[in-house]
Amino acid sequence: MVREKRQYVVAVNSVREIAYKTLRNEIVSMELKPGMVISTQDIANRLNISRTPVREAFIKLQGEELLEISPQKATIVSRIDVDRLYQEWFIREALEMTNMRKFATVASRETIESMRKNIEDQYQALEEKDYVKYLELDNSFHQMEFLDTGEALAASLLVQMNGHYDRIRLITANVNNRAMHIVKEHEKLVDCIVKKNVEGAVTLLQQHIQELQYYQKMAMEMWPEYFVHQ
Repeated sequence: MVREKRQYVVAVNSVREIAYKTLRNEIVSMELKPGMVISTQDIANRLNISRTPVREAFIKLQGEELLEISPQKATIVSRIDVDRLYQEWFIREALEMTNMRKFATVASRETIESMRKNIEDQYQALEEKDYVKYLELDNSFHQMEFLDTGEALAASLLVQMNGHYDRIRLITANVNNRAMHIVKEHEKLVDCIVKKNVEGAVTLLQQHIQELQYYQKMAMEMWPEYFVHQ
């Protein structure tokens, strides 16, 4: 059975964006694992496109530190860099917590209903042990926090700057039943938002985001080959 590709970036409108979207999805979903060697020719052949848009996609992914490109050497899927991971975590915490203070006071009924439906879908994905789908839904859930605040740029930045962070979230999803715990926290977060309990929502969100630091250390012990070792 061929697994459906999961999408983590915005809608595409060019061959280059198709290549970028496909490769980024495969990197974040760990289909292309950290340290794996890839080439423009192999990717171009697989996607049935020319090498030029693939090279452009490689450069864009290099800018996100998801690929390591060296002249006359192999292109490698970047290992998870703890320093980069911290920066992505810092950006997420700063943007989401600031936005939550506003969202918890203005959240619309439609957005709240969408969040509850998303939570149901998260439970379904976990029941099916589809952790890639779960991560996609988790990301969508947090993107909804920006729907009613009009902070589209912040939401877009979080999508673009989460490659190392998302890989940690994916590989640890089934460790100590972490993903199920996260979904239950999502339910509590929505309850706070419905009650317009701003401080409660902000506190819960901060705990929710910071929890991954514990699992980061565990992941480094379980999958050392996936990480940059200083």
